[in-house]
Amino acid sequence: MKYKFNGLTAFFIVLSISLQLQAVEKIENLDAKVVKKVKKRKKLKSIKDQHKTGLLFLGETVGLGYDSNPYVTPSDTYVDYSVAATPTITPKVESGFFVPLHLDVYYGQKIKKNFYYGLNANIKGRFFVDSSLQNANNHHTVVSVDSTYYNARYKSRKSGLKASLFFINHYEIYVDHDNGEFKNTQFDGTGTDIENRYQYTSNGVDLNYFTTHRKWELWSKLHYEVLDYETPAKWSQLDHNYYYASLKGKRKFNKKSKGTLEYRYSVRDYDVRPSYSFTATNIRLSIKNGALHYTFHDLKSRLDRVLNKKTSLTVNYDYQQRIDATQGYNNSQSHKIKVTGKYKWNKKLSQVLFVQWSERTYENAHAYDETPQFEAKYYQKDDFGTTFNYKASKHMTLKAGMKLEDQFSSDKRYDYERMTTFVTLMKNF
Repeated sequence: MKYKFNGLTAFFIVLSISLQLQAVEKIENLDAKVVKKVKKRKKLKSIKDQHKTGLLFLGETVGLGYDSNPYVTPSDTYVDYSVAATPTITPKVESGFFVPLHLDVYYGQKIKKNFYYGLNANIKGRFFVDSSLQNANNHHTVVSVDSTYYNARYKSRKSGLKASLFFINHYEIYVDHDNGEFKNTQFDGTGTDIENRYQYTSNGVDLNYFTTHRKWELWSKLHYEVLDYETPAKWSQLDHNYYYASLKGKRKFNKKSKGTLEYRYSVRDYDVRPSYSFTATNIRLSIKNGALHYTFHDLKSRLDRVLNKKTSLTVNYDYQQRIDATQGYNNSQSHKIKVTGKYKWNKKLSQVLFVQWSERTYENAHAYDETPQFEAKYYQKDDFGTTFNYKASKHMTLKAGMKLEDQFSSDKRYDYERMTTFVTLMKNF
């Protein structure tokens, strides 16, 4: 991997030795970390303890980060075979500082015995300091209301049912990766900007059920969401329905080891976005092909192992199969392996180190989405990162870290290298 370091970048990496936010996990993850009672501050050991009267959590995170390639611009000069004129492209890699922001608010209240409701708002975004990088700004907001039934009649067996209504607003600019400028239509010769193509609002419902019995935890979830995207000029809209059903099991093998296995079946059913056709002479986007309909099969596994009082290890393996039900052109398989190590230097300082490898291969798709003269489309990505966490006080945490990314593809428009460093401060109220 080839990265250009200057004095400012080096200083920023050295500065990266502290923490970020231990963001609150949602109720369905059964692992809340920081919660505050209205009249008396109190840490709760488990998300199950959140089912009490008058719980309020407010967490905010601010900081400073540096991104060496916010537009994931290709690393090298390439020939763009997706354009009829096959021009040679010399990408321009931008870099700059950004401010990460994260606000999380949760309030829960008991309605009557075993019944509770909750209100949650979560806002997360990145905003670049340099106005020339404003096209890389993004933010994501989720607001939800939920109702939960929780039964803990027996010590060895607990269960719960949670229903949630949610609303999401997502802001992201569709950019040309070569230079960070607004993406525009080239196929019709007009060059019309379509930068709003990835912006959407959505709403939907979640239904979660969990039960615990001795060393087992079992989770099931149903999700339905309607995504309403902006309508770009002269290009297909991305409106679609997204729904899935998942089943997850956790088992504690002994005091030092536990495992997790999850299967998810999901569908993305597009309203008007046309699919690619697959023939020997033409693999072009065409409204005659019918709307896209993707089906996904996901299998996720995780093994956690405590090595000693200071060290723990986690290994993840994820597999996904995507089926393009309309034409079969975008059928693909993905694999991801991640190894994470955690080390406690002392009571206040800890470190997380991870390495990850991922791959996505296509059965029928070709590089540049052109005729089969090109090799099959594939992506391979290597990630490495480390984070230092420092608990400055009971309600304040510092975090600093660095992440390196290196992606290879048969489609050279998507080859890139990237480095991100950050220092953030989290405060809980």
